[in-house]
Amino acid sequence: DLGTSLSHVRILWMARCCLNDLDGITSLQSLEELYVAYNEISDLSALSMLEHLRLLDLE
Repeated sequence: DLGTSLSHVRILWMARCCLNDLDGITSLQSLEELYVAYNEISDLSALSMLEHLRLLDLE
């Protein structure tokens, strides 16, 4: 799972990484910015658990 030992990551850039889901993203409790443009992610519900997330790039 993504993020199992990365709890202090604040910015994550994963554009064009062929992602289908965000499994494990809730482990990144310090995440403030997430760049996941040009992926095939259909379910963003896990992001609601990230209270510090202030920027989401899905373009």
